[in-house]
Amino acid sequence: MQSHYFIRRFFQVFLSFTLLFCITAVAQKAYALQAVVTRNIFYAPVEKDGLKPYLEVYWQVDPRTVAFKQSGGKWQAAIRTDIIIRTDTGIIQEDHYRLTTNEAEDAMTARSQTIIDLKRYMIRQGNFWVNITLTDESRKGNQ
Repeated sequence: MQSHYFIRRFFQVFLSFTLLFCITAVAQKAYALQAVVTRNIFYAPVEKDGLKPYLEVYWQVDPRTVAFKQSGGKWQAAIRTDIIIRTDTGIIQEDHYRLTTNEAEDAMTARSQTIIDLKRYMIRQGNFWVNITLTDESRKGNQ
């Protein structure tokens, strides 16, 4: 009776580790661009109006989650950046551009650099939503 318990327990542990291995392998294949995004509202002096609010949005991307491509002996990555600022009445500002990293001599140096960006937008008083989409241009599904 004890041998049946041991065999059953062995297969349970074996299946658990196999499942864990498969999940880990899939997770490593499912690339995800990792970034920390934050925002703040500040007030800038304006001649006639006194103070006017503006939005500052900044983010930092983990370089280990971006695909670097080698071109001409240098390593570089590109991130498509889409920013949409909207209110309950619709889009008030939109910005779309390509953020490229500094060129690096080797892949190790490329993956150790800091990828950070900052944008400022003049806004009006009230509630608004900011939608930022960062897409690795070398891996189109990597957002």
